[in-house]
Amino acid sequence: MLLSGFSLSAYAAPSGHDLRVQEGSISLSGSPSSVVLALSGEWNFLPGQLVRSQSDSKNWTRLRVPGEWSRAVSPENGLELGTYALSIHGLEPGTMYAVHLGEIGAVARVFANGRFIGKTGELNPEHGGPEISFARPIYSFNARQGINEITVQVANGDLAVGGIWQNILFGTADTLYQHRLLRSALEMFFIGGIFLLGMYYFWVYLLWPGQHSSMLLALYSFLVALKSVFSGQQILFTAIPSIPDVLVIRLAHLATVVAVPVLLQFFRYLYPGITGKTGIRLSCSVALLQSLIIVFFPPHVFQVTAFMYHGVITLHVPYVAWIFYRARKRGDSGVPIGVIGFAVLLLTGTNDILHDQGVIQTTYMWNIGFFCFLFAQSILQAYRFRTINEESERVKLNLKQAVAKRTAQLTRERNKLSQIAKTDGLTGLHNRRYGMEQLQKELNRVRRYGGCMVVALIDIDNFKVINDTHGHLAGDKVLTRIGTLFTEELRKVDFSARWGGEEFLLFFPNTDLENGKIVLEKLRESFSSHIFHSKSEPFTVSFSYGLSDFNGGKEGIEEVLQHCDYALYHAKETGRNRGAIYSEALQPITSLERQS
Repeated sequence: MLLSGFSLSAYAAPSGHDLRVQEGSISLSGSPSSVVLALSGEWNFLPGQLVRSQSDSKNWTRLRVPGEWSRAVSPENGLELGTYALSIHGLEPGTMYAVHLGEIGAVARVFANGRFIGKTGELNPEHGGPEISFARPIYSFNARQGINEITVQVANGDLAVGGIWQNILFGTADTLYQHRLLRSALEMFFIGGIFLLGMYYFWVYLLWPGQHSSMLLALYSFLVALKSVFSGQQILFTAIPSIPDVLVIRLAHLATVVAVPVLLQFFRYLYPGITGKTGIRLSCSVALLQSLIIVFFPPHVFQVTAFMYHGVITLHVPYVAWIFYRARKRGDSGVPIGVIGFAVLLLTGTNDILHDQGVIQTTYMWNIGFFCFLFAQSILQAYRFRTINEESERVKLNLKQAVAKRTAQLTRERNKLSQIAKTDGLTGLHNRRYGMEQLQKELNRVRRYGGCMVVALIDIDNFKVINDTHGHLAGDKVLTRIGTLFTEELRKVDFSARWGGEEFLLFFPNTDLENGKIVLEKLRESFSSHIFHSKSEPFTVSFSYGLSDFNGGKEGIEEVLQHCDYALYHAKETGRNRGAIYSEALQPITSLERQS
């Protein structure tokens, strides 16, 4: 049960909004954009076929997500496969949303509105069957007007279960990435804490070699930390996709199986004289048999026997309870603390198994339970190590410093990832998504507090010709140069972002049109006077720009950008290497296809 080491996910559960998929559809109208939703409920399902959208077939049935496939799913080339589909109402058009797959342990291909947005694993039955993946990726797409459709093609590999048997999370791309980052950071924190506690007990054993309970507890800590690294948020799979999934699954199962007799042996040494060797020998024998099955049999076999092994683990619970009872009756110190730690471990492990079986929908809590269990054992050990109190205190201080250092490192990594998420890698400017966010904030500020601002869209003239004539490396130099120009010449309060391939967004707070044009003309002249060098010949590049102002009116962000776009179009149509200020006269009568 709890000792099986089922994977810990994280401790930041999705939003508790009462939204469920019903008859293959869900409405998110009115849902806050800052929450992460679990797309659980009855999805449309097409057994035995892989399609891109619901319109590709009329034979849809219903299947609960999360949930395993029934055995009625028809095999094809030795595979069980099918397609899940979901219609989503109420999404904001043009907003970037994302789908976060759970640990499906299979091959999956994800489509949004009929367009492929990502996959996990490889479907290759002609060359030995599918290459499954336990990674938990995030795939993004831009919402369209009206109903949006998510389609997930799933092919079961050499596993005992199939289908989507964990929650699929959904939200805006920013929210979902932040959610995964937080969950991963929390998980790594607890895994690191478990590993450090294992190191602590190992150090205590080195100081006092006769205390075999410390050595066994350290070994148990390392086994659970190893299991946790391969489970939960699948951080290892997601970070290093080339790791063989089946090999890691075997290692995770082995760590789980070996941990059971190790923990039992720990209790035997913690309370000597209460238990004999018979129980340990039986536990080791069953663990050895299950380990051989894991090593020599395919995953779908040892996963089935793993469920049977849960029964064996369950038998250990009353045995450990009997050990606590005998120790308490004998008058051993610290037994209540040990009972509390074991009870937390039992409750969290039971929660994980029921969650994995689909009986309840909570979140994985195994690492929390084990961390609490280890903490309880550390208090228990304090009663037993009074003679080496000074050494123990020094080790605890080192552990606290190590945990603080690890936490600071995680914080730095989180800040670094946050910076990468809003920066264009080539130019060093902000990216489009972050630009949209900041522009909206500035528009809201002007609308609320008054003042004015100038917004501009810039487009490099004849950029395709530059790439075709001088090569893409030369084109990259041009983009890098304009990024450097904006960084060096603009004020700190001004904002610049790469808007598209050769397009850029600028806005100037507390600036009117006249001063805005002066700044842009200075930038344009500086840029057009710069000489670029290529393998063929030196060349110069110019840009055109469209300018519009905002004084707190009713225009939304789309209208402001459209005004800039009209002006930019006019500047390019009238000769390029110039700018234009928006006026109503520049609005086209009909919509024309623009050519850069």
